[in-house]
Amino acid sequence: MNETQHLTELNIDELTEAESRELLEMLRSEVDELDKEIAELLKERAKKSALIGKIKKHLGLPNYTPQREKEIIKKVMQYADATLSPSALMRIYERIIDEMRAIQKRERERK
Repeated sequence: MNETQHLTELNIDELTEAESRELLEMLRSEVDELDKEIAELLKERAKKSALIGKIKKHLGLPNYTPQREKEIIKKVMQYADATLSPSALMRIYERIIDEMRAIQKRERERK
């Protein structure tokens, strides 16, 4: 059992106020670190999307590829679970894809 699984099984009502506050701070710190990692990964994804936009322009391909976007969503849905539902994950990825498409569009418009 990993630490997160252990924490989710923790009975919060059994903690003292001090333990609850300490746990809260620890979890917030971990979430801050995860946010940093997510932002770094999104920057890497954006760099690759920009390059994809340049290649699409070079090949004369359209910026918007609905079939590819459906494939991405389908693949990502495999990672959904009770904690992060398929609908939540789909909304998040739809937004990510929208932003990456905008990055590709900007790259195509550059001279």
